[in-house]
Amino acid sequence: MVEFPASVATGFVSADWFSATGTRRDGTVTFKPNVAQGIVRVLESGLHVEAVDVPFTDGLLSVELAASTGQDSNPATWNYKAEVKFSGAGGYTTYVDVLPGETTNLVTDGAAAIAGQLIVQGPQGRRGPQGLPGLNAIPTDDAIATYALTPGTATADAVAAVIEDRSGWIDARLHGVKADGVTDDSAAWNALVQSVPTGTTLTWHGTSILRDQIVWRGGVSIVGKGWGKSILATVDDTGQKYFSAIDFTPTSMGASVDNPVVDCRFADFEIDGSGISGPLPHIGSKGIFGQFMRRCQFSNLLIRETIGTGLGTDYMADCLINGVMTINCGRNWKIANGGGGQAGIGVGTGAWEDESLTISDCHTISTDPVNRPAHWGIFVEWQSNQPYRGRGIRIVGCSATGADCGFGDRGTAGTIMTGNTAYNNRLGFHTAMGTIDGLVANNVAYNNAEDGFSSDPTIQGRCVWRGNKSYENGRGYYFGATGNVIPHLTFDGNEAYDNRGSGLQFASSAVGGFTDLVLRSNRAWNNGTESANQYTNRGIRVDANLTRFSVSDNDCTDTQAVKTQHTGMTFGSAFSLTDGRIVGNVLIGNGTRGLDLGTNRTRVRVADNSGYATEADGAATIPDGSATATVTHGLAGTPTTVILGKRTAADVWVSARTATTFTLTRTGTTGAVTVDWTATYRP
Repeated sequence: MVEFPASVATGFVSADWFSATGTRRDGTVTFKPNVAQGIVRVLESGLHVEAVDVPFTDGLLSVELAASTGQDSNPATWNYKAEVKFSGAGGYTTYVDVLPGETTNLVTDGAAAIAGQLIVQGPQGRRGPQGLPGLNAIPTDDAIATYALTPGTATADAVAAVIEDRSGWIDARLHGVKADGVTDDSAAWNALVQSVPTGTTLTWHGTSILRDQIVWRGGVSIVGKGWGKSILATVDDTGQKYFSAIDFTPTSMGASVDNPVVDCRFADFEIDGSGISGPLPHIGSKGIFGQFMRRCQFSNLLIRETIGTGLGTDYMADCLINGVMTINCGRNWKIANGGGGQAGIGVGTGAWEDESLTISDCHTISTDPVNRPAHWGIFVEWQSNQPYRGRGIRIVGCSATGADCGFGDRGTAGTIMTGNTAYNNRLGFHTAMGTIDGLVANNVAYNNAEDGFSSDPTIQGRCVWRGNKSYENGRGYYFGATGNVIPHLTFDGNEAYDNRGSGLQFASSAVGGFTDLVLRSNRAWNNGTESANQYTNRGIRVDANLTRFSVSDNDCTDTQAVKTQHTGMTFGSAFSLTDGRIVGNVLIGNGTRGLDLGTNRTRVRVADNSGYATEADGAATIPDGSATATVTHGLAGTPTTVILGKRTAADVWVSARTATTFTLTRTGTTGAVTVDWTATYRP
């Protein structure tokens, strides 16, 4: 039996043939369109109606034909011609104007004149399932394309099944997920994630409402159609429930060092956390909350309005985070509330010694930079319950704005932050909680309320700040060592200008300080733009104990007509300087002086600093008739030594030295005496 497409109307033709003596007859009926070409095309479905042979026995015939009435056909008006050939007889008996239709009575021209032979119309037959139209039973390209792109057709379902089977991609909407912006899809997602084979990638289009978390598992990926097209929206109307859109943690699925989540990709979709109505800060109400993973990727995600961190993932070995944007994540965090996390992107470390992770081209945004509801923009943090610090993290080419702190390194080992920008935060870049071996290079911090770059007294040292730029902040750079001695910090080639307070500032308590500190080739100019600023207004300010240090080749100047940078470089008198050098710095043009040195110094060399002269030479003449001459030496302090080179045999010596002059004296007053002199100041 031929199965017709559901869109094609059909009718039944039946007959009962017997001879005049009552014998039933056998034969064949040929039904064909009674048109010039013998072919009719039903346009709606692409069906072609041609001649068809129908055999019959014992005189009985029953056949379903495409109806010739009410069709969108070409030609528009047509009917059938039926040719009957009886077995054992020559020639045909022909019937014309056979019109099988849903409502039209059968008319058979000449049928009444043939005794015992009649064609009558049967009841309307059922419609078969919708299939694939074609030409001469061969599907056309246009038909395949049309039906493959029409949801709900057998063709579309078949194509989707083939794609899923061969590509490993599954459209979640074909497996229970509605994504209609209304239905709670959390149960459907959870069932699907747990049932698909490892290596599967799930996708969808639309807004999928979640009233509970999706518990993820290793080997399954989720890749949407892009921002605004594929959205996971977490919703709770009670104000009591806090949860993440996607969760894979020890609590939810048993993740651990020995059972990590591996080989997952999360890409090209959006998470909207604005539907969680709870008023409290909560670190468990993230966009994605994951722990213990290897070889996982997070790319091209937009995560917004989450109460906790947008992308909060801990213990990431050999993983990538790229092109993630967060907006107003950590939205319930306030400075008064305190607490950790609640950031745009936050990564915990320490499960493995090496946790190689690259965070690149990501952007975290708070649209309320005045109140700064988010705690961090992007930060990495050692988890103190883990055995290692976690080393190998790189944060590259990202930006953070509107948070309490833009970028943070809290206790990790060897983290590199390079090429990032922090602006309109309270702090730009902050290092804390035992960080060691870090590198902060080629970053920019501007218009942050307090410090562009900073660290607290807990860092372990061996860290480098190189090639950074800090301007229009409270202070350019601030590093504290209260109660702690921090070793091996290097500041090389950084710039600080137009900051409201000092350019670079180092501070400690009486028992704290820095050892093996290197300040080299930094530039600090035109700082102190707010005269009453609480951070004072120096180019480089050191209020800390230093041991084994080198401060060299720095440029601390003020080029403004109205000077705001009070002093180029200051070392506080309340602190000790031991076994170091302050050499080769440019300290000219500042508002008051080039260099302020503390008085508590041991084995400290100060030399060759422009704007703070420690060596000078010249020639001086005691005029005829005088026994003395006063010489202005131009040194930064009272000369330690003055060496004279006499041009005559006259006896001349230095009889007095002050901070600005020394006095030449000779025996007698006759004739003029000229001497060469070299004065040295060793502070």
